[in-house]
Amino acid sequence: MVKIGLALGGGGARGLAHIGVIKQLHKSGIKFHCIAGTSAGAIVGAIYASSRDPDIIEEKLLIMLRSKEFRSIKLDYIRGKKAEKDSVFESVRRHFFTGMFFASSITRLSFVKDPTYRSLINMLIDDVLIETLPIKFSAIAVDILNGMVLKIEKGALREAIMASSAIPGVLPAVQKDNMLLVDGSFIDTVPVRHARQLGADIVIAVDVSSPLDIIKTPSRGIDLIWRSNAILRHIAKEEQLRDADIVIRPSLDGLEWTDFGRYSDMIKQGFHAAELQINKLSGLIDVKEQRGLYAANR
Repeated sequence: MVKIGLALGGGGARGLAHIGVIKQLHKSGIKFHCIAGTSAGAIVGAIYASSRDPDIIEEKLLIMLRSKEFRSIKLDYIRGKKAEKDSVFESVRRHFFTGMFFASSITRLSFVKDPTYRSLINMLIDDVLIETLPIKFSAIAVDILNGMVLKIEKGALREAIMASSAIPGVLPAVQKDNMLLVDGSFIDTVPVRHARQLGADIVIAVDVSSPLDIIKTPSRGIDLIWRSNAILRHIAKEEQLRDADIVIRPSLDGLEWTDFGRYSDMIKQGFHAAELQINKLSGLIDVKEQRGLYAANR
């Protein structure tokens, strides 16, 4: 049987589109051998790897979004202006020197406190070990101390998701052994190669990151520095996606990384984008199965 892997990228609230993608693939009878996720993709992927039910993903996220803990963190405070199509990291950078966010950044390691973040993750993620999940799973994080990418494939699922989703300066980093782990999408935006390493014959990559749009001429040196960093991350992402067999890019124009209230729009766009790829995916599966049968009969 052909082993299908799913690589789910980061993008904040835009990652809610992953739910729609999984709903469509699940409806079409696609069974996953493995899932690799980073940041928002790790959250959605972990819930599905645990439950194998896309409706449960949506149910859990709605409970979290309506909770007093989520409302208390006020992520809208660091969102970009409507005219700015910022990525998560660009938006954080843009608001670093403003009011409350700046104050929190110089007095503690994160805007959101650890107990609040942990409570939110506990609403979403079951208290289980990764190695017990019915679908192979890998969460991608980055050790901020040595700059290395870490794939977390065993141990507590909740801790892995906290690490993979810890936006630097916004959500608390996770200490593990001698490492300090943060959001994996900072380096590995869509973890295609990790899905391949889990044994996938076909990798479906889902990219929900903000596009690299043309901008006006920067007026400050700091803007040039951050623009250069955004370009490097974009190039790295596109290189990662070249190794995928299918790339799904939901149409998320006008939807920002903090637009959690528009979860319905995100899910619909994910569902539609995946629907457009079903025929191509079915053809790839047929080709892989025929090649496997031919090789077995030689």
